[in-house]
Amino acid sequence: MAYRPLTDDQLMPFGKHKGIPMKEVPASYYHLLWNSFTKNDRDGSVGHYIQKSLPVLKKNNPDLIWK
Repeated sequence: MAYRPLTDDQLMPFGKHKGIPMKEVPASYYHLLWNSFTKNDRDGSVGHYIQKSLPVLKKNNPDLIWK
């Protein structure tokens, strides 16, 4: 594992929502990141966080298409 798994209470490490707890970052931002990430990006800590959160993100945001 080349990354440190993020928890809900840890801070977003980059981007528009840098410094905000992961659980408070809007789903729309995770959607934007997930759909723009390459395979290598998805293997990183934020990608892994989104991946483990996908079932809840999809359920709570059925209008968004998660690739």
